[in-house]
Amino acid sequence: MNKKLQKREPACDPQENNPELLPIILAAAVEARRVLEQQEHLLCQGSFCHVMWRTQKQILKERHGIDWKSPSEMNSQFQSD
Repeated sequence: MNKKLQKREPACDPQENNPELLPIILAAAVEARRVLEQQEHLLCQGSFCHVMWRTQKQILKERHGIDWKSPSEMNSQFQSD
C-alpha cells in the first residue's frame, strides 16, 4: 500500500498513556468544558475545541504543573474545527 494513502490516527500527548496522569487530564477536560459553558458566547465559536484545549492546558499547567500538548499541537498536519 502506498504510504501516502495510509490512514494515520491522530497522535495524543504521551502523558495520556500514564495511568496516574490520565484521570487528571480527563478531569481538566471536564472542568474546561464547565468553565466555557458558563461563558456561553464561547460555545458559539467555530473553533470551540481549540478554546477548550487551551483552557484545559491552562488548568493542567497552573494546578498540576503538567505541560500537556493539545491534539492540535500533536497533529499539526491535521485540521480540526
